[in-house]
Amino acid sequence: MDDLTALILDENDSRPTRLVYGVASGVNTVAVRGAATAVVMPALGSVQSGDYCAVLESGGDRLILGPVRSAAWTALTLAGVWVNNGGGWTDAAYRKVGDVVELRGIIKLSSGSVATGVDSLITTLLAGFRPVSLVMLSALSYSGTANQAVQLRLSTTGTINYRVEGGSTLTTSGWVSLEGAQFSTL
Repeated sequence: MDDLTALILDENDSRPTRLVYGVASGVNTVAVRGAATAVVMPALGSVQSGDYCAVLESGGDRLILGPVRSAAWTALTLAGVWVNNGGGWTDAAYRKVGDVVELRGIIKLSSGSVATGVDSLITTLLAGFRPVSLVMLSALSYSGTANQAVQLRLSTTGTINYRVEGGSTLTTSGWVSLEGAQFSTL
């Protein structure tokens, strides 16, 4: 009997066995609720930093089953004057891996501008892809004159709004990066 079968089928072990998820913090190391493990199924090869992984947990024992295959990217339906940047940059899209929604892409305004301190609706996410509380994420933007940190404000109704405080007005010669933005649906 291999280690995985023994971990799953040990009838004398009263500890519950469950499948949990974690993000790899290094090669063959996955953090699950703050506790790291480095036991990897040999046939799966190595787990790399940043991989979203399935982990079988029984009591204090953890076995990394390997990276979870990510869901396909779905194009974001952009609202109003927001459009994909084009020019070879990744189009705006989202996907859900476990309970984490990931965003990507570079977007811009097709017309007009967004002044400092004003919200501008980028998109509305479908049910099942929404946070359970308000979320504010940081993003990088180029206003048309300077790079700046901006806010992506997410609501429980699925709206994602662009907002900059104390920076420059966003114009049609600028852009906003959604790359790396992620949040939990729990």
